[in-house]
Amino acid sequence: MNPDLFDAFSKRPTITNYLSSPIWRVYEADVGDLGEHWEVDSAFESDFLVFNTEGGRSNFALNSDRVSSAVWPKLSWSYHPAGTHIRENGVEPVAAPLVIEFSKGLTALSRDHSGQTGAEHRSLVGSVDPRTTWVFGQIATQLSRSENNAKSDKLFFEGLVLLVAGVVLEHLGRTEPRGDIRLSPSHLESVTDLVEQSLDLNFSTEDLAALADMPASAFLRAFSVTTGQTPYRFVLSRRIARAQELLAVGTMPIAEIAYACGFASQSHMTDVFRQKLGVTPGRYRKEVRG
Repeated sequence: MNPDLFDAFSKRPTITNYLSSPIWRVYEADVGDLGEHWEVDSAFESDFLVFNTEGGRSNFALNSDRVSSAVWPKLSWSYHPAGTHIRENGVEPVAAPLVIEFSKGLTALSRDHSGQTGAEHRSLVGSVDPRTTWVFGQIATQLSRSENNAKSDKLFFEGLVLLVAGVVLEHLGRTEPRGDIRLSPSHLESVTDLVEQSLDLNFSTEDLAALADMPASAFLRAFSVTTGQTPYRFVLSRRIARAQELLAVGTMPIAEIAYACGFASQSHMTDVFRQKLGVTPGRYRKEVRG
């Protein structure tokens, strides 16, 4: 993260956890106790988005000397492009445990295959959207997995970040690309081959997108149009299928099968089996072997 994003606060929020890629970083922060005075007066170098779980009040100004009272709704989010000058102060801090920094700009995630976005470059303040509320909840869960040294799923996490980026771009007035982009047969074969050969690896959307020579968001859309599934859903289905094969033969322990198939843990694979197949891996092994 550019240090000034948090260092600019007179009472610096404490970063409690984070996950990152070359083009985005997601931070969980502790903003302190109610009643403590804080202020910020700075322009920031990266596009960033803040999610407020509790809301609050502050004195606030964007790219202006005119400061006015602002009310931040619970479960609201605000987005600010690089270069936005923010002046804010208050004694009732907004709970902002999650911050997404688009270190190469939001457009690095949003370009269609022709390189066009059509999005305005402006701040959005105080928006509330059910989709982002759900997505930020899922992001917090994934961050918690990372904090507890569990292997979080990069494809799933990056899909969440791309969903957030998509919602922001909708509010910014992004022009949708003309027509649906599809993967060529050779690109699709390269992606599926990598998945089949590397299910135990925690690869990312960017890893797969590189095989198709596409930005991550364009690849996500193209893969979904071509296969009818997101990359995450496709990879998950292949992990389940591989686990079923290994459970049906041999004596490999279930925990080893989980890691060999790319699940974060045995409990993660158990949860997925219950959700998708209606049985635990242990029960599946007994049933398939008669």
